[in-house]
Amino acid sequence: MDINQLRGWADLWDKIMIISITVTAVAVTVTGATAWLSIKYNNALRVQENVASDQYKVQITDHAATLEKEVALAKERTAELEKTVVEADERAALAKKLAVESEKMVADANARAEEARQALERSKVPPANASRQNSQIATSVARSAGAKAAIYILDEAPDAAEAGSSINAILTEAGWASSIWTWTGVSGIVGVVVLTKEGDDAATDQAASAIVDAFRSAGFNAAKANWPADWHRYRGTLSGPQTPGPTEAPIRIVIGGKAR
Repeated sequence: MDINQLRGWADLWDKIMIISITVTAVAVTVTGATAWLSIKYNNALRVQENVASDQYKVQITDHAATLEKEVALAKERTAELEKTVVEADERAALAKKLAVESEKMVADANARAEEARQALERSKVPPANASRQNSQIATSVARSAGAKAAIYILDEAPDAAEAGSSINAILTEAGWASSIWTWTGVSGIVGVVVLTKEGDDAATDQAASAIVDAFRSAGFNAAKANWPADWHRYRGTLSGPQTPGPTEAPIRIVIGGKAR
C-alpha cells in the first residue's frame, strides 16, 4: 500500500471521526433539549396540578361551608318546627280545655234554663186548692157584698192580666160588682194596690181593708192607699167597658207587676 492510499484512508477516518463527533454532538444537543423540554413540561404540569389542587381545595372548602350553613339553617328550621308543634299542642290542649268548660257552661245554662222553665210552668199552674182559697177570700169579703170595684190592669205588667182575672172572679163570687180595664201609659206600680178616695165613708174604707187582708192571705202582694189626685182624673188610657165608667166605683184595685 503506498503513501497516497494511506493518506486517503487517513482522510476518510478523519471525516468519519468528524461525522461521528458531529452526530454525537447533535445527539447530545437533542438529548439536552429533550431533557430541558421535559423538565419545563413537568414543571408546568406540576404548576397546573398545584393550581388545580388549590382550586379544588377552595371549592371543597366553599362547598363544606355551604353545607355547614345549610345544616345550620336546617337545624334552625327544625327547632322552629318543633317549637311550632309544641305551641300547636298547647293551643290544642287549651282549646280542648275551653271546649270542656264551654260544654260544662252550656250544660249548666241548660240546667238553669230548665229549672227556670219548670218554675215558670209551676207558677202558671194554679195550686190544687186555688178554688178553696178563692172561696175563702170570697167569704171574707162577702160581708161587703154589693160593693163596687174597678180593676185596673197595667198593660206593661206581663202577669197582671192573670192576677186581674183571678181577683175579678173572687169579687164576683163574693157578690161584688167589679169590672176590668186595661191601663196603658202608666208604669212603676208593683203588686196589688187597693185605692180609695180620701174622705170616703167608713164602710168603703173597711171594705177596702178587708180586700187587702184577704189578698195578702192568698199570697198577693197587696197594699192599701188613697188615690193621689182628683178621683175622676188619671194619666194614660183606660180600655174596657163603657158602662159602668172606669171612675164610678168607690174602690179601685190597680194590679202591677209581681202581683204574687
